[in-house]
Formats: sequence, structure tokens, C-alpha cells
Amino acid sequence: MNMNIDVRKLNSFLHYGYVPQFTSLPVTLEEWLCLDTKRVQTLHRQWEQAPPEKIVEEGVSRIQTLIQSPPSGSNCVPLSGGLDSRAILGGLLDQISADNLTVIVCGVPGARDFEIGSHVAESLGLELEAVDLSKICWTTTDLVDFADEAGAPITLFSAFMYAQILHRGGRDLRYWSGFLGDPLAGSHLRKKTDSTWEEARNSFARRSEFASSQSLSVDGYRPESVLPDTPITDFDILSPSEQLDFAVRQWDFIRPQVLLNGFEIQAPFLTPDWVQFILSLPDAYRRDQRAYKKILLEAYPDLFSLPVKSNVGLPLDTSPLRKHSKRVLEFLKRKGRSLGVPGLGVDPRLNYIDVAASIRSGSLRSVVRENLTDLKKRDLISWVDIEAIWEEHQSGRVDHTNALDVLTSLEIHLKADTFDQ
Repeated sequence: MNMNIDVRKLNSFLHYGYVPQFTSLPVTLEEWLCLDTKRVQTLHRQWEQAPPEKIVEEGVSRIQTLIQSPPSGSNCVPLSGGLDSRAILGGLLDQISADNLTVIVCGVPGARDFEIGSHVAESLGLELEAVDLSKICWTTTDLVDFADEAGAPITLFSAFMYAQILHRGGRDLRYWSGFLGDPLAGSHLRKKTDSTWEEARNSFARRSEFASSQSLSVDGYRPESVLPDTPITDFDILSPSEQLDFAVRQWDFIRPQVLLNGFEIQAPFLTPDWVQFILSLPDAYRRDQRAYKKILLEAYPDLFSLPVKSNVGLPLDTSPLRKHSKRVLEFLKRKGRSLGVPGLGVDPRLNYIDVAASIRSGSLRSVVRENLTDLKKRDLISWVDIEAIWEEHQSGRVDHTNALDVLTSLEIHLKADTFDQ
């Protein structure tokens, strides 16, 4: 048994899939986001009185100067089917020759991220590299090495798959990440915001449980207890739930995945002028990224006339009727796949691979089984019936994908001696 494991950190990892460490944040939220709260408040009052066209006009000016005079050298955009990486691509193409730019897409053929990213790159005549994740050969050794590379106690399956982009491109490229683009633009702004900090903490802890199929933390563990006791900034700067998202989830979980150690990675959405502008917009403009989408359509009309992942694989300006028809068609296809109807292809919503299926019969199966066996031998989490979780998932009775990700990742971090980093 591991005698030196911090029980609170262990249960935090089992609950969240990472370890919230706000008290050890090396900078304040304001420092990290280069956030001038007084400036944001002043701009907010200005935008409350401004017509929508003025806000879009100002946003276009800000987004088009997001990237200025990039350093010479070879550049790479990991391109998904989403908005942020495409906005960065547009900004780079305004500044550098396409000959100095490589696009890498990642996923499986048929999924939106893979197909849309490839379509965008090919439409622009850009050099394209495609990482087909269905061909990954998973091994415990590779995951242990990656845990050391990540340098933080996080669940590893998705992070490892994203890292294949960087490993394909190598360390000589400069990478441009869309990190924090959509959360800053309002994608995580809830329709009904919490009125108190206590409500926000409890709600965040409840919604952030990684393994929704089964609670893994010990009875009596209070997940909200590891969150900040008091608000991090004023509620009129960031809603309570967004404060926790930025200072906890984005910093402790997302950042280590996309800003991987050992690579030169630029994150232009953290440019101060953009941060001040986008956070100063009234909630009605940030919610559902309403202003952001209009800004992107105006700034880069050709790029955003192409399909996007978040719009059911259709362009941003698609009519509601067409979107509804596409959703109905995809719903019927999902039903058909669940019934075993052949010829319907992969689910286009797949982010990387079908992890649940890969654990049951793919290359992940032996890796997960091996590490669950080793974790069980440690007798570290005796309250979790590891064998039952494995058997229920293998039988198809319950989808325990996330629980198995947490448990396997815990054992990998213990092997790599990275749990306490």
C-alpha cells in the first residue's frame, strides 16, 4: 500500500479527474488573464449603451490584431472543427506565408474534428498532416512516459491523444493553441448564474464529477472543500461559475493538456486587449458566444462560411430549419448505430476515438486491465469495487468509460511517481 499519498488529493482526483490546487496557483487570476478589472468595468458600461454593430466592429478589430508580427520560423496550428483554432488560422494567414504554416488534424475519419479540420486546410491549400488515432497502439510504458511529460495529476486518455499532434509535429515547430478562446467568449456562462459563492462552489463540485456512472471518492468526502473559500474577483467581472472554471478547471486540468511541457506553444486568446474586450461584454452578448460568432463571421467570412463542429457540422450562418433537419437526421443515425444497422459510419460527434469500445475490445483493453489489476493490489482505494466496474463495462450494462479513465490514470501516475507533482 502507498503510505505517502495525501488522502484529500487522492479523493479530489477520484472525484474531479484532476487535483484542484488553487491555493498553490503561482499567480492570481488577474495576473494569469492580464485582467485590468477597472478597465473591464469601464468598457462594460460603454458596451451596455452601444448598438450591436459597434460591438461587432470593435470585436473584429481586436480579433484581427490578436496575432501581430509572429516570430520567424515554422508554425503549426492543431486544427479542430471548432471556432478558436480557425480564428487563429485566419490571424496567422494575415501575417505569414502559407508556406510557413502546417496544419495538423487529429481524430478518426468520419468524426467532425478530423473531417472539418481537413476540409478547411485543403480548401486553403495548406500543408496538412492527419493523425488517425484509431491506429494508436496503447501501452503502459507510453502512458507512464506521457504522465511524466504532462507533469500534473490529470486523467490521461484524452490528454495522451491530443499530445499525438505535438509528437507528430515535433519540437522544432511553434504551435498555436486556441486555449481559453471559447470560455472567454462565454461558452461556459450559464443561463442561470449562481447568486452566492457557496451555491457556485456546490454547483461546480457537483457538475464536475468526472465519473458520472459511479462515485469513486470515499463516503464523507466533500468535493467543494478543495475549492476557493471566497470569490476570486468581482461577480460583475466574471460570474461565480466562470471564476471557478478559469481558476480551477482551466488551470489545473485543461492547461497541462494543451500547453504541454517541452514545446513552444502560443496562446493568443490570452492577449490582454482581447481579454479586456471579451470579458467586458454584457452577458447577453457573451452567453452562447453570440457576439464571438458574429465577430468571426465578419472578420473571416470565407473561413467561417465553411462547416463548424458546434453547428452540427454546418456553417455558422446556417438557417435554424436546416440545423434542425441535420439534428434529426443525426439522431436517427445514432439510433440506427445503437441497433447495429450497418453502413452508418462513426458517430461524427466523437472527439478523438470511441474510448468505451476500445476498452471493451480495442487496443486499450489490455492496458486498462493491466493497470486496474495493479491498482487493486495496492489496496489504496478499498471502498471502490474495481472488478465490478470492469465487468459491468465489459458486459455493456453500464458505460464506465470515465471511471476507468480515472482509475487507470491513477495507477499510471503512481507508476510514474507524478501524482504529487
